[in-house]
Amino acid sequence: MPGFADSFWSSGDYAGGLGVLFGKLQQGVAENQQILTIARMRAEAEDVYGMRLGEIGPATDRINGGFSRDDGASVRKVGILGQGRRGQALTL
Repeated sequence: MPGFADSFWSSGDYAGGLGVLFGKLQQGVAENQQILTIARMRAEAEDVYGMRLGEIGPATDRINGGFSRDDGASVRKVGILGQGRRGQALTL
């Protein structure tokens, strides 16, 4: 297996090897920007998702009858409200 120097340098010509290394460095910078963009956009999407989950409970409570007449519906409410709060808490 060729050594490090044999992989990049030619006798008397170091510019080619430095160009390869610099190109990979620039590629890494672009990849880091992509990762940061993905993370930022994912956080924004999770925030919106958490807020929308929190709207489910109040929207269904405005409808008369249905689950509001059943004592067992409290389990349903806990699940829906808990999802919204968890979604928002994850973005903090």
